[in-house]
Amino acid sequence: MTLRFVDSAGSNTSPYDTWATAASSLTVIDGVAEAGDEVRVIDTHDHNNGATTTLNFSNGTKTNPVRVVSVSKGAAGNGDDDTYSAGAREISSTGASDFSCHGHVKFYGMTLEAGDDFIFAAAGMSWRFCECTLVAKDRMMCNQNDQYIEMIDCDVTLEDATQELEIHQEGSRLFVKGGTWTAANNTQALVSWTGNGDGSMVEFQDVDFSGCNTSISLATFNNSGGNCSATYRRCKFPSGVLARSRAYTAIGGIGNYVYTEQCSESNVTARPLQARYSCEQGDIEISTSSTRTGGMNDGDTDYSINLISNSTCSLGAPLVGWPIARNVDSSDTGYTVHLAHNEASSLKDDEFWIQVVKPSEAASPNTLVTHERIHRSSGTPYGEGSASPCSAEAGNTIATDSGETWSGSDTGTHQEIVGTIAPDEPGVLQVIPVLAKASADVYVDVDAGGSKQFLHNGVNFEEPATGGGGGGGAIVNQGLHAIESGITT
Repeated sequence: MTLRFVDSAGSNTSPYDTWATAASSLTVIDGVAEAGDEVRVIDTHDHNNGATTTLNFSNGTKTNPVRVVSVSKGAAGNGDDDTYSAGAREISSTGASDFSCHGHVKFYGMTLEAGDDFIFAAAGMSWRFCECTLVAKDRMMCNQNDQYIEMIDCDVTLEDATQELEIHQEGSRLFVKGGTWTAANNTQALVSWTGNGDGSMVEFQDVDFSGCNTSISLATFNNSGGNCSATYRRCKFPSGVLARSRAYTAIGGIGNYVYTEQCSESNVTARPLQARYSCEQGDIEISTSSTRTGGMNDGDTDYSINLISNSTCSLGAPLVGWPIARNVDSSDTGYTVHLAHNEASSLKDDEFWIQVVKPSEAASPNTLVTHERIHRSSGTPYGEGSASPCSAEAGNTIATDSGETWSGSDTGTHQEIVGTIAPDEPGVLQVIPVLAKASADVYVDVDAGGSKQFLHNGVNFEEPATGGGGGGGAIVNQGLHAIESGITT
């Protein structure tokens, strides 16, 4: 590993390995730095490259990137007593001047500003930022395949109207944790997929978006690909963003979704009982306003699961809800799925059903779990792996749920599905609600018995000692999924 230096007071002499011979800018040193080198930039550095700036740290690798660190130069002048100090600045500000990024590099305490777009421009590149300030007059763009971008405790500002983070190509990953994200003039989306973008994922954790426009949406998918996702965990948003109409985001393409968890409009450290999942068939979210008396509760707050389908939802493409689970053993005998809604008529077998995963009831010890889809009116299985109700059950009305009390103004009709279990071994019972009626709004409360039931899909209600009715527990963050597994520090 070689130390290299950037300081406009240096002589700009290669290989830039002392403060006296320091490079005048990052654009001078980017092609010289080898894998694993550390480039120290004096914290008073403020260099304007004028036109488009290309930073090409091509010698770095994913496992051994170049490190670029803003420092306060020590008295020795040879790097021995330098200390970390944020503030070094590199900008491109003349006309439509992009910041074009390539290679593999980690930045610490740097400020990078683009007079136009901030572009991650190379396929397979990995750029990581820690405690940095990133500014673009226009957009931030991931426009090549298989990019990995990480921002930890950074402040990001996108200044122009209608501009956002754009994802253009396949397989990109962007992970942002902490810091702020400001787009005061943008009335469209925080993240936008254009072009293909198949399989790209964006995740924000603990980010303060309160400096964004109050009309902003969370994501739009205007891409031809699918399986793309935007996830927001424990983030703060401007007033009204989370409460807007459920059509707050445009979902296009198979497998695209937006997920929010424990987000709020008050502060970035809040941990509210909040989760929403939006996909092509509609939305799934936690409701704390329409709940069943004695029903699901996280130890503090009553809640239900709200399934809101759109016009694309159908028997062949239903809205599949979150699993609601409970540990069971041979003493457990059944569960009840309570429904509440204000649809024009009661739900039928081919409009709502449940999928059940439960400990084996077979004699063979090799069979650990049983998968069933349940007849909605009779509560009996209609065939493992079946995609639609059998003809004998189709069109039958789900049973009326009498004697239950629900809060909320949109819960006038009550129905229920009662299922039985007889597990051979202890295990986890999962009950998964499925809505196949277009443009419907249904609340679900699952009573699997006892007080140790938990919902799991990002937000986890992890078996508490106490809890009300069918649910209970404190929220336990489940962390990142596919993105975090690729992070190295």
